[in-house]
Amino acid sequence: SAASDVYKRQIFIRNELVHFKVSEFEQVVPRPEQVAEALKRIPKDVELNDIPHSWPLRILNPSFAEWSVKTAKEMINYIKGAYQKNLSKVEYKVNDKR
Repeated sequence: SAASDVYKRQIFIRNELVHFKVSEFEQVVPRPEQVAEALKRIPKDVELNDIPHSWPLRILNPSFAEWSVKTAKEMINYIKGAYQKNLSKVEYKVNDKR
């Protein structure tokens, strides 16, 4: 679904941020022709910092934070809803006396 694609995108970006290796060389000037995979997955409405730095510093701003929190809340509500839906199915089966 479209929702799960957004959640997967957020998890991918989170993993890339957490495991970003500063010690690895990343060209910043001039800007590389190939865009980092994580930047490709940032929604178009999230503003990037226009600075000559590695991709994590280009996304760490209020716009990205707002998208991250909004998406995380949606993901939590999605999981809670799916859990409730499946829980009622389980309870029905347990209480079924047939």
